[in-house]
Order: sequence, then structure tokens, then C-alpha cells
Amino acid sequence: MNFKNKRYTKHYFIVMILMTLGALNMKAQEGMYPEDYFRPPLGIPIYLSGTFGELRSNHFHSGIDIKT
Repeated sequence: MNFKNKRYTKHYFIVMILMTLGALNMKAQEGMYPEDYFRPPLGIPIYLSGTFGELRSNHFHSGIDIKT
């Protein structure tokens, strides 16, 4: 890459280093929990009816909705 401004070169390398460290951290956390570690809060089948960050008519939904 040919950067004309040294400031952009410095920022580019900092971003690349942070992305690499984040990817390594995610890889290290894989397999931390056994497959059946988390369970539903109820003993019946549950389904998500609303997800976090879902776009509503005038806002983003800031929670999850569980349908039984």
C-alpha cells in the first residue's frame, strides 16, 4: 500500500493490530463452555419473537422477547 500521509499509515497498522488481537481472543474463547452449559429459563420449548437491536417503528428494540 502506498500511503502519502504517515498519520494514515500509523492508523492503518493500529487498526490491523487490534483486529488481529480481537480475532485471536475470539479463537481462544471457543470451547470455553460445554455444549449443554446454558439452558432455557423454563422447562418448555421457547422461541425468540423479538431480538436485540431489532428495528421497530420509532426505535431500536433494546431487549429480547421470548414466546412460549
